[in-house]
Amino acid sequence: MPKIITVIICTYNRSKYLKLCLQSLIEQTLSQNYFDIIVIDNNSNDDTKKITDKFLNILPFKYVFEKNQGLSYARNRGIKESNTEYIAYIDDDAKANKNWLQTAYKIIQEKNPAIFGGPIYPYYESKKPKWFLDKYETRKISEKGKYLTKNEFLSGSNIFFKKNIFNKIGLFDNNLGMKGGKISIGEETKIQIIANKKEKKKYYEPTLFVYHLVPKSKMTIKYRIKRYFISCSMSKSIFYNQKQSLTMDCYRFTLAFINFFKCPFRDRKKYPYWQNYFIEMILPNISIIGRTYSCFKK
Repeated sequence: MPKIITVIICTYNRSKYLKLCLQSLIEQTLSQNYFDIIVIDNNSNDDTKKITDKFLNILPFKYVFEKNQGLSYARNRGIKESNTEYIAYIDDDAKANKNWLQTAYKIIQEKNPAIFGGPIYPYYESKKPKWFLDKYETRKISEKGKYLTKNEFLSGSNIFFKKNIFNKIGLFDNNLGMKGGKISIGEETKIQIIANKKEKKKYYEPTLFVYHLVPKSKMTIKYRIKRYFISCSMSKSIFYNQKQSLTMDCYRFTLAFINFFKCPFRDRKKYPYWQNYFIEMILPNISIIGRTYSCFKK
């Protein structure tokens, strides 16, 4: 029986977590007769190769070294190396629910979607700060399965594509996505925007979920600001064909300014810590700063 799904793990210097990801694939309830695995080593210089060699004895998969630095290069290499009807992406620091591929197989049989995916829930290796809430790193769209609108996007650590749609929508933009240790995002969002224009429907299934690591370094206000700024500054590259409203940006920035001064008088039952108020009421309204920066950078 031909295999139907290829799981692609793009990795860079995360052998410690790659072990957990591979272990979660060993524990899948779907028979290994139905799926392949490809590990794309994106120019790692740790013991990634050594770790993958150990797993080859218990979990057959293909190891590929991609010297061009960048997550999009690795994602694209995975497309070229796969030969199944569907390909799936999961991050190297994520763990799949044991029924992940079984659920995906059912979706393929019943829905046959061009693109589909599900929620991502956090897991931790260190104690969370008191103010840090799980929802800050949860990616969830709906409680029920549904086809998504053009403004709803699946997350890149839990997303499946029909391989042949890349012939029509092209590959991931190599200018977007993580590059080594440099934070960069948006490659999976942009590819979905292009798919929307080609009328490729996206399906969301809440029972198709994975867990994604939230390290200590991401549970700081400094990181939240940095990531949000980068996200907004790259919006021009990601949403290249969508108009940005300067009036709305100015309104939101003014709202952020007002909320900043209201922080000491916040509803402390709803926002027990100032960090909660900052993340939920101020940070989302300062997108104009990042977008203004993107207009001036080369």
